[in-house]
Amino acid sequence: MKPGKVKKKKKLQKTKAAVNYFIIFALLLLLIISLIKYLVGIILAIVFAIITFFIVKIDVRLEYIALNCFFASSCFFGFLFGPVIGFIYAFLVGFISFGVHKMSLNAIVTITISTAFGVFSGLMQPYLGWSWSLLFLALTISFAIVSGFTYYILNGNLPRVLGIQTSQFFLNLFIYSPLFNLIIKLVTPLLI
Repeated sequence: MKPGKVKKKKKLQKTKAAVNYFIIFALLLLLIISLIKYLVGIILAIVFAIITFFIVKIDVRLEYIALNCFFASSCFFGFLFGPVIGFIYAFLVGFISFGVHKMSLNAIVTITISTAFGVFSGLMQPYLGWSWSLLFLALTISFAIVSGFTYYILNGNLPRVLGIQTSQFFLNLFIYSPLFNLIIKLVTPLLI
């Protein structure tokens, strides 16, 4: 072979390799863009599962207050990703978090009620068209009534039930609602 043909052949091979790398890069970029909703959901689920896990660890040691973000995060995942994801998140994170730290009748009731509200959040959001803040306010009030009544029947300790429900109510309204509202505003453009 002549030296000129060898150079042209090598140049052609480099060009083909560059085109192949560009195609692979473009396909990977397209795949990432098409899966961004799922990646955002997975990252958020991991972050809030870890936060819930550690808050439950603290929460089971407290007698008259609740720091728990489990209810709020269950509603958040139902609101943002639908009732099925709200159910899966609440069920798995609830049983793992409470199961590792302290599974009790109260924990099972908390998991059940929070899972139901996570599903309800996902079902009601498309029908009502309410903002996160308004829907979460309605869910928090409903949760306080349902869970307060249920815990009182189970425990009969009114001061404890009132302390837990009051702290949970105010944390939901003044900490978790604005936090999740901010996250919704940040991630919604990525989910379209």
